[in-house]
Amino acid sequence: MVAASPSRKLEIQCGVLKRTLKDISAYQKEFTEMKEQIQRATPDQPYQQWQKVLEETERMVSDSYRRLSEAVDSLQKLQTQMENLRGTKEWEQADALLQEAQQVLSQTSKV
Repeated sequence: MVAASPSRKLEIQCGVLKRTLKDISAYQKEFTEMKEQIQRATPDQPYQQWQKVLEETERMVSDSYRRLSEAVDSLQKLQTQMENLRGTKEWEQADALLQEAQQVLSQTSKV
C-alpha cells in the first residue's frame, strides 16, 4: 500500500475539520429548532418524544465538540511534522480552518 503524500495528509485532516464544523452547525440548528418546537407544544402533542430527541441532539452537539477538539489537535500535530509545507495552499487552508475551529471551541455556550 502506498502512503499518502504529506500534502494529501494535510488535505484529509482539513476535510475532517470541515466536516466536524458542519456537524456542529447542523446539530446546533436542530437543537434550537427542537427547543422552540417544544416551547410551542400543546398538551396533546408528544412532548416526551420531543424531549428525547432534544436530549439526543444535545449529546450529538457535545460529541461534535469533542471530535472537533481532537481534529484540531491532530491537524496541529500534523503541521508541526510538516513544516516544509509552510506557504502552500494546503497549509494556508489548514491555518484558516484551525482559526475557525478554535473560535468555535472558545465559545462559552456550546448549545
